[in-house]
Amino acid sequence: MPPSSSPLPNLPFPLEIYLLVKDHISEDDLRTHVCYHESDPRIAALYDSDPQGDTFWEILCWKCGIGAMRKETHSAVYLAHPWFWRDLAVDLIHCDGFCTYPGCGEALLKYNRARMRQAQRVIRPLSVLRCDEDQTCHHSRLGMHRALTEISFVDENLWKRNKRAGMLQQAFLRQPNLENAWTEDAEQDMPDFAITLEAHPLITRSYATSIPVDYLELGLIQGYRMPKNLVENGQGIVVRDVVRVFFENLNCYLTVAEAAEFVEDHEDHFPTSWTPSDVFRKLRMLRGMLSICPVTEFYDEGIMERGHYFSIGLA
Repeated sequence: MPPSSSPLPNLPFPLEIYLLVKDHISEDDLRTHVCYHESDPRIAALYDSDPQGDTFWEILCWKCGIGAMRKETHSAVYLAHPWFWRDLAVDLIHCDGFCTYPGCGEALLKYNRARMRQAQRVIRPLSVLRCDEDQTCHHSRLGMHRALTEISFVDENLWKRNKRAGMLQQAFLRQPNLENAWTEDAEQDMPDFAITLEAHPLITRSYATSIPVDYLELGLIQGYRMPKNLVENGQGIVVRDVVRVFFENLNCYLTVAEAAEFVEDHEDHFPTSWTPSDVFRKLRMLRGMLSICPVTEFYDEGIMERGHYFSIGLA
């Protein structure tokens, strides 16, 4: 969407009235700003003539806990798309801003805003906490985004039948008030699109930690160390970055000792009809472990080498 050509369009009311409305909207109310911007091309022109340009939208997204993907480096974005943040904000609100799924839509933005207001006590807007440069990082305890404790991945059977499904199609939000019991249903299908992460870009672009950081390490999962456990994003790690690390490890095989430790600690999660061979057949991969007992907790154990180290708790 190119910026409006006329900075002072012919409006039915004095320009000052529209500017007053714009200025009255909270500086971190992304959804209302987008709705006002989209209400009329002439209103959009007021935003597009702002001296801050796209920086206004970038700060607005940051204050709502919305970050960039690793490939969207600042220089590359602005060279190719000078109104990147404005158009991203509009797309996110159109797609997900009015989502009624629990913990998404405005509820998610409200949660993110509260986290970012706290983050601004430590860092300035558009900043990222870099533990190899800033000693403040060593005194900060971080919390992981709540969405990361509500995500599951399809099990091995579903994955084998849908190997072309991408990461955001295989990852889905666990539905509230439903037990996430293992199912042995041969007709079981992929999750409905509405609960996959592909349908929730506001979630995937949310900063993963309570203060945006550029690096973190994921610890043991029930005694199992993921071969790939480092998460990096120089512009601030987002939920999608953490999900990708889990996704890249899903098909890693467990040793007998790792599977046995998991069974010993989570025996009550298995159907009583299963034989030992059934159990170990389902626990060949990390994917099987997480489909039986999804991640429900992250604990910030402090600084390890370059960044914060998070241990992981299962259901």
